[in-house]
Amino acid sequence: QQSLLDGWLDVKAGRIATGTDFLSSPADLSMVNEALNPIVLAIQKNVPGVMAPPNTTWGGRVIARPTGSLSLSAGAFYSDPALNQLTANGTEFGISGSAGYFVIGEAAYRLNSETGDTSLPGRYRAGGYYDSNEYTFLNNAGRQQTGNYGFFLLGEQMVYRDGGAGSARGLSLFGALIYAPEQRINTLPWFASAGASYRGLVPGRDRDTAGFALYYGAFSRDLPGQTYELVLEWTYAIAVTRWLTVQPDLQYVINPGGRSSVGNALVVGAQLAVEF
Repeated sequence: QQSLLDGWLDVKAGRIATGTDFLSSPADLSMVNEALNPIVLAIQKNVPGVMAPPNTTWGGRVIARPTGSLSLSAGAFYSDPALNQLTANGTEFGISGSAGYFVIGEAAYRLNSETGDTSLPGRYRAGGYYDSNEYTFLNNAGRQQTGNYGFFLLGEQMVYRDGGAGSARGLSLFGALIYAPEQRINTLPWFASAGASYRGLVPGRDRDTAGFALYYGAFSRDLPGQTYELVLEWTYAIAVTRWLTVQPDLQYVINPGGRSSVGNALVVGAQLAVEF
């Protein structure tokens, strides 16, 4: 990785994850559900070759910052949809001749992010992607098409600050929208999410974060019996120490797998984070 032109340009290449620089979750928020963490999961459902941390692939990206608030990013990555990211080990560096590439571009605008800004900060991102691999039709295993693409909008905004300028305590809202037009090859042509987080909600617990999120995924019309899945999540991250966070979590899943014939599910869990 190298910064150039006094920080106006930043380049990176090697074994990296797409989700490190693109389609990442809202800043300072770690929900337990995978829908936004560590990458917008709907992208991986439609394009299996997209990598999210801790998995990596060959690739590179460049970020240009024309102003302190505006950044333009582009990346290109090796994309192998046949690689099982749950079982692949960290030394599988090979390149298959049958695999393709994944390219992505994004424009991001940071609101009130400059040094000395006292107004409420926000970040807004918009972009698109293309994957060159072969995709099998969902309703006809004998047919394929080359290439898949989609578009995305991501946003997060602090709307209330508890404390003076620069305080991290307060209420923030966030949202995401993914659109993958090719219904015949994309499991989730539409994905949307919205939520809120409040840091310091409980008096005296300034480093704790309470969060709520709603996730909605609309399944392709070429998948009979599957319509949509809706998940509601409530969580509270307790900062026990500066290096230990305990996060109880509650989720309610409506139409699991997009099937109304399957009973709704209540999920109770917790997440433990240790920072070294």
